[in-house]
Amino acid sequence: MACDSIPTMTLFQALLDKDCYGDLAVWEPVSARRWVAVSVGHSDGDAPMIMVAVVCDQPITELEEQP
Repeated sequence: MACDSIPTMTLFQALLDKDCYGDLAVWEPVSARRWVAVSVGHSDGDAPMIMVAVVCDQPITELEEQP
């Protein structure tokens, strides 16, 4: 999916700034109108694994992969 919203770009930039950007698993809201996303990763091989959770009231869309 294309990422057209500013809040989504801000989310991905915040993850990149903290070296927490990895595969982002996103769950659409079922009844509470809240989007939930989780990413797990580390900045280098010696760094500990970090899990980041995101909860928001706006859709989280995937960024297009760059070739």
